[in-house]
Amino acid sequence: DLQVSQVGLLETGAQDGDAVTVVWTETNQGAVAAPTGYQDRVTIRQRNADGSLGAVVLDTAVAFADSQPLAAGASRQRQFRFQLPTGSAGSGQFEIQVQADSNTQGAGSLFETNAVGDAETNNRASGNFSASLHVYPDLQVGELIVPASLRAGDSLTLRWRLDNIGQADALGDWVDRILLIPEDGQGGDLTLSTLRRQGPLAVGQGSDCEATVRIPPRLAGRWRIAVQTDVNRSLNEP
Repeated sequence: DLQVSQVGLLETGAQDGDAVTVVWTETNQGAVAAPTGYQDRVTIRQRNADGSLGAVVLDTAVAFADSQPLAAGASRQRQFRFQLPTGSAGSGQFEIQVQADSNTQGAGSLFETNAVGDAETNNRASGNFSASLHVYPDLQVGELIVPASLRAGDSLTLRWRLDNIGQADALGDWVDRILLIPEDGQGGDLTLSTLRRQGPLAVGQGSDCEATVRIPPRLAGRWRIAVQTDVNRSLNEP
């Protein structure tokens, strides 16, 4: 008769993207030892703003390399380490639910019984934890002005502003891309140029950018010119 208690998080001050450890106590309330080789199911869900359960962050079955059966009346400390998602998906309020002797479909491998007949349904317990949000950079492109008309094959110099409106410095390197986008959505986007940028770009700071590009020959119609920053997602901007 396996039962779970004391479900929680080992770490304090968790933040999104952190590797954290779920801990719980497992007790055999039955009259005989529980054999080795079974699994416990760990499910973690984020709570919505109204307190209701939302997205599933983790749903896994954990096997333990126990060398000895869990004796009648004995308890064992269990734990499982996983990584929270980055950004808002990994911050806020969360519920942990642990179910002893269960796979991810809710099926167990042990036969359990007790005097009141609830040994197969009393295997579950839950706990709660919170995680705060790390600070991240947030690059934003603005102030891009293009001519109203151009000829195919023309070259033009583009100027725009790149600002970091996030809460952390943008460090390292990233790639910006200049695109030509058909307004009718036919034919796909054309890449006019790729530009390698190098940080740091501090919080609240901006950079005036410039590039000369050439419109492909034999091109007609209505098009947009766009600048996309950090196209390879080298920076973590959840």
